[in-house]
Amino acid sequence: MAVLRFVLLVMLLCGFTGCIKYHPPVKESLVRVSWSNFDMFFDDFDPVSLKDAVDKSISYYNKLPGNFEFSLGKDVYSAEHLKRSLEVFKDFIELSFNDDAFWNRLKEHFVLYQSTGGADSKEVLFTGYYEPVLYGDFKRSEKFKYPIYRVPDNLLTINLSRFGVNNDKILIGRVDGKEVVPYYNRKEIDYDYAIRGEELLWLSDPVDKFFLEIQGSGRLITPDGKEIQISYNGKNGRPYRSIGGLLIREEIIPREEMTMQAIKSYLKANPHEMERIFNYNESYVFFKINKTIGAVGNIGLILTPERSLATDSRIFPKGCLSFISTDKPVFINGEFSGTEKISRFMLNQDTGGAIRGPGRADIFWGVGHDAGLSAGAMKWPGKLYFIVLNNRLLN
Repeated sequence: MAVLRFVLLVMLLCGFTGCIKYHPPVKESLVRVSWSNFDMFFDDFDPVSLKDAVDKSISYYNKLPGNFEFSLGKDVYSAEHLKRSLEVFKDFIELSFNDDAFWNRLKEHFVLYQSTGGADSKEVLFTGYYEPVLYGDFKRSEKFKYPIYRVPDNLLTINLSRFGVNNDKILIGRVDGKEVVPYYNRKEIDYDYAIRGEELLWLSDPVDKFFLEIQGSGRLITPDGKEIQISYNGKNGRPYRSIGGLLIREEIIPREEMTMQAIKSYLKANPHEMERIFNYNESYVFFKINKTIGAVGNIGLILTPERSLATDSRIFPKGCLSFISTDKPVFINGEFSGTEKISRFMLNQDTGGAIRGPGRADIFWGVGHDAGLSAGAMKWPGKLYFIVLNNRLLN
């Protein structure tokens, strides 16, 4: 009854509406634009990876009802329409790729939408993520003593839309006596041992453990050489707060030097600071063990390096074809040496806790050390487009 009273109170505070649809309850994030606004007629990556990513999005749409609806700005498209868009696009790739004929076919048959970007900059900030390779074990030892947790049994999830509330918010908490209260924060989980007994695996490094949560998935190598894939399976519902932003404000790392590698170096050189800095981010991620090897996106399929994009799934359509223009970091012998322009087709196949609004997007760079360098240094503005088959050409 305590849970019911809590839900009813929230519904009263949020208000009621009628039918619940997928259409995002936020201001317009995509606007339809003319191809004359588009001046990047070149894809700088290989067509093989593009076709692989396209096939995965088609597989995703095949699992949905054909009339399942997605919003692109003010327009609404069915899953069947987005699937057909990718099939036609793939046919175009087979005919030719990157030449004038290819781009002319695209302009003739497809319509273009552009992200409205951040409120101030009007651009999209592109960052990166990757799949780390770490060392861990199923049992605690002196070497492996930093726990990765499964979703705890006492974690309660309340989806307001199931109670007729026109709100996409998911409330996460726990029952404490006769009340529903927010779930434990990072300090309570990691330093007060609030969910002891829910350990899934153990890692050898606390910094790797923290950044595994940021990436959302990883591969673990056990002492006997076994390879295990773990991935995101839930969170504690607390707000995500960037420790990079904290270190910039405290003037520990200059903004222009801020990268994931810079944060890791500072933490490992100052272990006495770890607890304070980690606890600044109250958000906590729980994991599961996958049956297959490979990072899985929010469409339920393995991501394609440098072709899979993570955006805010509340406002951008899952699986949809997109195109990006931004910069990427360049490394020589492991050292950052500048940037170069990139422009390429991407597939919107993932999301992230820090990826919110039309002004953010995250590029999946792949697996291991080199991917981690690119992901950790990626932080440049650019443009984001979505591309859909013209309605009159659906059949």
